[in-house]
Amino acid sequence: MNRMSSARAAFALATLALMGFSAFADSPLTGSIKTTDSTCITVNGNVQYLDKSAVYLSGENLVPSVGYYVRVTDPSGVVVLGTSVPNKPITTDSSGNFSCMQLIALVGGSYTDTPNPAGEYKVFVGLLSDFSGGSRKTDNFRIGSQTPVAETGSIAIRKFYDTNADGVWDAGEIELPDAGAAPYGNTGWKVDLLGSAAQLTPASYTSLQFSTYTAREYAPTETNWYSTAPTPIDMGSGFLNKSAVTVSSGSPYATVIFGNVCTGAGGGKTLGFWSNKNGQAAMTAYGMNNLLAYLGGLNLAKPNGDDFDPASYAEFKKWLLSGNAVNMSYMLSVQMAAMALNIQTGKVGGASMVYAPGALTANDSGFMSVASLVSEANTALGNLSITVAGVSARAYQGMLKTALDRANNNLTFVQNQPCAYTFTSTQ
Repeated sequence: MNRMSSARAAFALATLALMGFSAFADSPLTGSIKTTDSTCITVNGNVQYLDKSAVYLSGENLVPSVGYYVRVTDPSGVVVLGTSVPNKPITTDSSGNFSCMQLIALVGGSYTDTPNPAGEYKVFVGLLSDFSGGSRKTDNFRIGSQTPVAETGSIAIRKFYDTNADGVWDAGEIELPDAGAAPYGNTGWKVDLLGSAAQLTPASYTSLQFSTYTAREYAPTETNWYSTAPTPIDMGSGFLNKSAVTVSSGSPYATVIFGNVCTGAGGGKTLGFWSNKNGQAAMTAYGMNNLLAYLGGLNLAKPNGDDFDPASYAEFKKWLLSGNAVNMSYMLSVQMAAMALNIQTGKVGGASMVYAPGALTANDSGFMSVASLVSEANTALGNLSITVAGVSARAYQGMLKTALDRANNNLTFVQNQPCAYTFTSTQ
């Protein structure tokens, strides 16, 4: 089958729709927003307001005549305190402006108090409901009486379990430790400020000289834990992530919030399953002819790079069991076919998140939906079906192959609840 066939085009378009693709995600949002009072004269994002009802919002030179989502968080932008999603309470005029809109009304009547000791908040106005990338504008503000001038600073370090692996502390996502809510009853997570003794979360470092510090989260003994917030930094061995944090006379209180997930099983079935009698029975129960036609609509490759369009289960089984990486496109094809069948037969939910570092459509932490992973692999195969040694695309296809292989083997699905974690006494 030609790689530009209507079946393949339909597959690609359907998968893009599942991913929620938007052109706004890659285009920086122009213009600005400001927090202000009811007069709309005040212009200073850090003005101290008396209470939540006194905070208003204005915007200038944004995308004209479109709707916007609104979100209120702590000053780190991680802890969500209130949101308008799924509603878009702001619509700009033909010049891209909006003015004097009360913030509490924009997020449904109120929002949770900030955990920041100085009463500081951050407001987001965004084109996308996840407020990602360049699709948003932000401004900080404070609520409450003026904070006395401090002589020293303090830094708190907190952690949350990022169930959807998006790097944002959403409502319902638990803090670590979880007080026994998860099956393991984990204690706090080991963290430190570089140069200071380690503590367990929630940690607090007080009487600090005004300066910039480095907060670090330790890597547990278990290797199935990953960091999602802030954007992970490659720490090498011993640590999962770090974050620079500054305390000063103007901002004496700071909080660092790390987000983490653990991975494990998610219903994946391997090449071995789909090539044995159990896999054949599952395909027969779902509809063998329909599944073979579906597989024929993908960009599956034979060892020589030709299209593979299976006409029978016997032909599919032989192709699957013969998979090898002489041509990486062939090995990627068999792993992609196994995961595509996992999704089609309901063994894996397409929206399930898996770890796929290096994939083009993975988020900053390396996570993506398994449907998106299949779509990216299918696109890679459509672009190039022969990736033998010396071909530059071979490494990229090999990365996708490994991500699919690990997911098929139930190693990399984001778990709904925290797994066990322990730390060695020598750390």
